[in-house]
Formats: sequence, C-alpha cells, structure tokens
Amino acid sequence: MSRIPNWLRETLGFIGTSLTCVGLERLLSGFGNGFILGYHNPPSKRFIEQIEAFRGLKITPLSEMVDRIRRGQSTAGCLAITVDDGVRTTVQALSSAALDRRWPVTFYLPTQYLDDPASAIHMLWTNLSAHLPLGTFKLSSGTYELTDKEKRMKFRKAMKHRLHTRPMSEYESLFRELRDHLVSSGAATLEELNPAPPITWKEVTEYSKTDLLDFQSHGVSHEAASVMNAAQFESELKVSQIKIREATGKPCRHFCYPFGGHVSIGAKAPKLAAKYYDSAVTMARGRLRGNELMMLPRVAIQDQDSPGLARLKVLTI
Repeated sequence: MSRIPNWLRETLGFIGTSLTCVGLERLLSGFGNGFILGYHNPPSKRFIEQIEAFRGLKITPLSEMVDRIRRGQSTAGCLAITVDDGVRTTVQALSSAALDRRWPVTFYLPTQYLDDPASAIHMLWTNLSAHLPLGTFKLSSGTYELTDKEKRMKFRKAMKHRLHTRPMSEYESLFRELRDHLVSSGAATLEELNPAPPITWKEVTEYSKTDLLDFQSHGVSHEAASVMNAAQFESELKVSQIKIREATGKPCRHFCYPFGGHVSIGAKAPKLAAKYYDSAVTMARGRLRGNELMMLPRVAIQDQDSPGLARLKVLTI
C-alpha cells in the first residue's frame, strides 16, 4: 500500500472518507474482531486525523484488549493504539494529543536506546537509506557501486535484509562507516543521519503518572530475536522489563518484537516471551481472530496514509 501512485491513494482516500460513521462502525464491527494499530514516528496532526477516522469505535487500552482475548471475550468495535521506538519528539507530541482527547496509547521502548541514543542502529540505517546518493564509494568492507536507482534499491534491500536477519555485529561497523562517508562527502549532515534523541527516563516516569499512557518493552538492543540464542533473548526480555517497571512504577507485561516479521522473530521467541509477558505484538497485518497472544498482529499505519486509506487498511483485512 505504501507504493501506490498518488492518484490512486487520493481515490482510495475519497472512497474511505465517503463512508458514513455509522456505516464504518457497522462494517468494522461486522468482522467480529478488534485490531491494534502500529505506529512509529507519525506527525502529530496526521496521527490525530487518522485516529479520528475511526470515530464510533472504542479506543481501548492494550492491556484491556489482551485481557478480553485471554477471557475469550469479544473485541469487536475496539482498537488499540501502539507506537514503537520511543523517539522523544514523537512521544511528546502523541502524548499531548492523547491526553487532550483521552486516548489510551502504548509506547514500546527499546531500553538501550534511552540509555545510549547512538546504539539505535536500526534508526541509523533508516536515515542512511533516505540519504544514499547515486555513485560509487569505497569503504573498508569493499567498494559499493550505486550508479543507478536500481542498484541503489538492491543495496537498500540487501542491507534491510541483513538488519532483520543477521547479528548486529555483522553490519554495525558498516553502517557507521557509511555514515561517516556520507558526512565527509557532503551528502548529509550528522544531525540528519544520527538517530533522533529518545524520550528520557525522567519523562517516562512523569508520563506514567496517568493511566492513559503506557510504556512497555521493545527489548534492549532492538536486535532481531531470531539471531540470538535463548539465553541472550531471555536477557533482553528480563532486563528491559525490569528497567521499564522501575521507571514507570507499573507492571511491564507486554512486548513488541524488533522488526516484527516472522524471519526476525524466529521459532523460539514466542515461547520465551510467554515466560515473562502477557502478550507480544508483531508487524504481521491482521485482526485479532483468536491469534496466539505471543504473536498478535497489527495494522501498520504510515505517515503518508490519508484518514480514508487508514480506514481502508482495516476494512480490507
């Protein structure tokens, strides 16, 4: 959906907007299951527009949604809002919007990022990918020829696959060296490439004083679970849980798999996550149709999605 032409996107948005509130609620509830929205760093204005597109439905805390599933109760007509990563400006802006409108929101935090912003290699790659120029460059790991858009696209895909399926030790130095090259060549600035500042632990403590804002675990390092052995992944589960619980003064019972795809999660992670958490969310698209609590689907909402398109993403599941 993210690569459809602008004219088609606008058409879909018009179709979605033309649905009446009553008709939308009836259609969404008719599927018999609720859903979880998955965000990363949306602009506050667009976030508000997208959530308001689901008016008539009940915005439900994630913990309540999970409890309904555990008890075998219906989630029809309900949606939960989740936001990954903990970028400071994002948490601040969305928290303000949520508090003004009484919307419960869950933020998933990778705890090492809050302790050391430079550790967020996945965010570094997102910024690098957006600023890759066409051309050839030499690094200590080899020569990279991105001489046309197709080669650049293939490089992006290869690096993204490595990020999602290989240990961080196999790509961290490459990404940092590539950052330094782009800065020295004038293709981008350090500010443009380095990860954005995270929310502070002090702010997490303050925000946690309201029941509307909930902070849960996105692991420690944001490294793919599938590349870790059992002991390593259990450490990520436990260390992040303790750190967040101490900061919020509340239970930390919900987990978000880094990257969220099956290849990044692997076979062992759900069973290990179940030892410490009540639920774990993925980036698999879907509604809550009796899904296992350790592999809950979400509906990914993109920054560029119009309110109508956001609604259609749910209607077409």
